[in-house]
Amino acid sequence: MNREPEQTVPSDAATGLEQQEPAGWLGVVVRWAAILLPVLTVVVAFTGWFDTMTRRAGHLAFTIPMIFLVYPIGRAAVGRVRWVDGTLALAALASFLWIIVQRDRIMWRLVYVDPVGWLDLTFGIGAIAVVLEATRRTLGWTLVIFAAVFIAYALTGPMMPGVFEHKGVPFSLLIEHLYLVPEGLFNMVTGVMATYLLVFLLFGTILRLGGGERIFTDLTLIVAGRWTGGPAKAAVIGSTLMGMVSGSTIANVVTTGAITIPLMKRNGFKPHEAAAIETAAGTGGAITPPVMGAGVFIMAEITGVPLLKILAYSILPALLYFFSIWIYVDVKARKRGISVLITGAPPRPLIPTVLRAAHLLAPLVILIYMLIRDFSPFYASSIAVLALLATGALRAETRMRPRELLRALEVTTRDALMLSATTAIAALVVGVISVTGLMLKVTATMVAMADGSLFVGLVILAVISAVVGMGLPITSSYIIVSTLGAPALTELGLSLLAAHLIIFWFSQSATITPPVCMTAFVAAQIAGAPPMRTGWEALSIAKALYLVPLMFAYSNLLSGQWTAMLFDATAGMLWLAVFPVVAEGYYFGRMGAAARLVAAAAGVAFFMSTFSLDLAPTLTWLTAGLVLMGAVTTWQLKRRNSAPTISSAVSR
Repeated sequence: MNREPEQTVPSDAATGLEQQEPAGWLGVVVRWAAILLPVLTVVVAFTGWFDTMTRRAGHLAFTIPMIFLVYPIGRAAVGRVRWVDGTLALAALASFLWIIVQRDRIMWRLVYVDPVGWLDLTFGIGAIAVVLEATRRTLGWTLVIFAAVFIAYALTGPMMPGVFEHKGVPFSLLIEHLYLVPEGLFNMVTGVMATYLLVFLLFGTILRLGGGERIFTDLTLIVAGRWTGGPAKAAVIGSTLMGMVSGSTIANVVTTGAITIPLMKRNGFKPHEAAAIETAAGTGGAITPPVMGAGVFIMAEITGVPLLKILAYSILPALLYFFSIWIYVDVKARKRGISVLITGAPPRPLIPTVLRAAHLLAPLVILIYMLIRDFSPFYASSIAVLALLATGALRAETRMRPRELLRALEVTTRDALMLSATTAIAALVVGVISVTGLMLKVTATMVAMADGSLFVGLVILAVISAVVGMGLPITSSYIIVSTLGAPALTELGLSLLAAHLIIFWFSQSATITPPVCMTAFVAAQIAGAPPMRTGWEALSIAKALYLVPLMFAYSNLLSGQWTAMLFDATAGMLWLAVFPVVAEGYYFGRMGAAARLVAAAAGVAFFMSTFSLDLAPTLTWLTAGLVLMGAVTTWQLKRRNSAPTISSAVSR
């Protein structure tokens, strides 16, 4: 089986550092620990071994020490493990093993009543310190400073101004809450990472390293390659397919962008446009079922809404998002005269390629079936991993040898290190929020500022998400903003699911919004384009990240009435299709100012048709939009058909 060589160690886009490979026996320990963690996680799914807190502490006992051994303390220390790294790794291991070995005592102690022993206090301080340092190494200072501010807020409550004042949390009580109580460092955020999120990462890694991405890429190029703007449309389809199983925006860009970005540039797109299209398409991976990134699993835990229901309600919004990008690409390509993928390229057969990929879709079908049958996501995802190994073995090009399987297990853990640090520090912040009552204070403040207006509340939340998301990973941004902001949206009349989906979508925008837009930076690096220009262009292409959440709030898109949902989704497609036409000034040809104004009015009418729950005004707005857009279409076609005649008259 011919496979493309994999990187020895994955790079860290957030810090610019790469994971290093410890030499000698330490490297062997790290490698086998990385292999063992996914295996143990899958075994726990089938056996039910260990209680909740032990699972979560055990996960961190693997990942946090490993971070100190594979991520250097700074750029000057790249290439070797220093004594401070080993010391911190041992301190992290001891801090989390203490929870495991003392589990019976911790389980039966009276919370907030029994005194906190000096060993509990020492290991608790150590656990918080190593999580902060592990986060700094993998994600930089921003999230560390953010968490430190929250911890300081807990300790200095009486000094806070106005509504944010509280009586303060004694130091020992804070350590107890964050270390010895399940609502702290070992809360459900860490629990999701320690169970089925890691298994889903394993699923995506096996699919990727087993040759699945190459088959999906071939299928994408065959399907989209002969259409107008073929490479860009291939990026949209490829990101949809890979996003269904990866749930990672940057992984999406790296996987499909390495092929589609050079093709887009070769066929007439400017470098920053090619990078921006891939950025916008890759971002859709985190909102596309059935994986949707880490946030959706945490959402299911926070809201208590079944994961399958969240996935089902996310299908139409994801289609709206990718449809908006598709239309943008089509308009841009026709305006530029960009045609097919590679002129004169020999066509590859579609049916054989589809058959090559069919067996890799079976595990996804099994996963969805098990979720429908109310199996836990942890158990269902573990079954899906075994099914993927079994179905992959049916064809030589996707069959994994033992050495390759060990490599996939190791890569899964290495790829999970940054996410483990992210969820651990997010769990600390959520713990501080719960012990200080900050959530109630923020809710009251937001409701007062909105003065009963849901729209004003959404604008406030969008601004908060943008500001918080500038320096935080998507998962951390979603956890923190939803903890603080979702109760305010429910107070303003939204359902719990709608509130969390709005925040989840707003959180995705941070990865493409300047000045900090990591996904855009990665795509720009592949394209050789200016990063900031790429970010702004991607933001304009991915405008649906801001617009579709408005439909969550005001339309029937989450009503559960599928007829109404399909109707509003159709109206939403019409609305989103008009945007690039007006922005680019091109429809069936170049548009004058009058035509663009009429088209804009049609877009407003389509927009309004999705924001009425009553049939009569909905049909009125929809009819108005169709009439206006019909007039623009007639106008454009008439101009196009008369263009040769005018040209001939001028030439004579």
